[in-house]
Parts: sequence; C-alpha cells; structure tokens
Amino acid sequence: MKILEFVERYNNMANQQLKDRFIKEKVKITPYVSIIKKDAYAQLIVNKTTFEQEAYDDNGVAKYRKTDKIRVNSVAQYVQFCRAVIELYTDLEIDEDDRGFIKGYDALKSSGLLDILMVGSDKADPLIPMSELSEFKTILTMKQSDTQFNETTAQAFISKQIGRISDLTNATLTPLVEVVNKKIDSLSNDELRKILDDYKLSSTANFKEV
Repeated sequence: MKILEFVERYNNMANQQLKDRFIKEKVKITPYVSIIKKDAYAQLIVNKTTFEQEAYDDNGVAKYRKTDKIRVNSVAQYVQFCRAVIELYTDLEIDEDDRGFIKGYDALKSSGLLDILMVGSDKADPLIPMSELSEFKTILTMKQSDTQFNETTAQAFISKQIGRISDLTNATLTPLVEVVNKKIDSLSNDELRKILDDYKLSSTANFKEV
C-alpha cells in the first residue's frame, strides 16, 4: 500500500483500537535486514547528503549525481534514513510523486505512525526491532565518518589532483601524439633517415663530458 493512502486510512479510523488493528493487518514488518543491504543503503544516503549534487540529462530525464565537493546536509540525511528504514523494514511503498520523501515523512510523523514504527514509547517498543534500527544507524554513522575522512585528508586531496593532472595530460597529449604519428607515417625512409642523422649530430655537438 502507498504511504499516503495508508496514513489517510489510518487517520480515518474511529478509535485507537481500530487503528492498532489496521496497522497489524496492513503492515508487514521485516525483522532482519542483511548487513550487506544495510551497508549499501547507508552508502547511498551518504552519497546523497554529504556531497554537492549536479543535474544531468539522461535521455530526456533530469537526474542528479554527486560531485566531489563536500556539502553535508544532516536534516536531509535524517529524512533519508527514515525513508530507508520504511523501505527496508516494511512493505509500505513510497508514492511516485514523493521522490524526496517529504510528503511521506510529514504524513507518517504527523499521524504518529513514524513513532509507532521507528521510535516507540514508554508503553511499547517500536514495531521495527530496536536492535536493527541501532545497527543501521551505527553503520550510517561509520559510513559518514569514513567518507568525510577519506575525502578531506591531505592524501585524498593529492590523489585527486594527480588524477586530474593525469586526465588532463591524456586529453591533451593524445591528439598531439596522433598528429605526430600521422606526420611520421607520411615521411619516406630517406626523410626519416635524414632527420635521425641530424638529431645524432645535434646531440653530439651539445654533449659535454663531465
């Protein structure tokens, strides 16, 4: 069931007893998510909320991808963490027009459903196991720390600069090498031999024994 429909139907229940029964009947809770899936989701969240994003066109569809510029958005990270928890641990579906999960978050939070699913109260634990929520949060925190360390150390900066220099060198030298190769291919054997002989004479003339 879509989240917004689920919240609307929940809010329309006459009393808390009916609401509790509705949750029990309509929401399936996953008790455990593999460490690999937690790790993958945590990395996606970090990529989207730690780096500046740039827009690009994908066959007419506007999409976004991370750049190498650090720009942490902790609020967005919390919202995306909540979204990931809902996706991983329940069978509720994100609405198609709610890509940022703002509508879904507000609906779940304002109705009290987010607390029922993820937070719990003095009287009851959350429906999603607390040990799972804690582990997923810990993995996200570690991913965030690792990413910021790896991206902001001096070694990381130098590696990026070397990579850029290498890319620039390849981009500029490759066309030049191709031109030179074509020029050499167009020379006759006699012309090549004369160039080599002139080079040997020039090298000998400029050589000074120490």
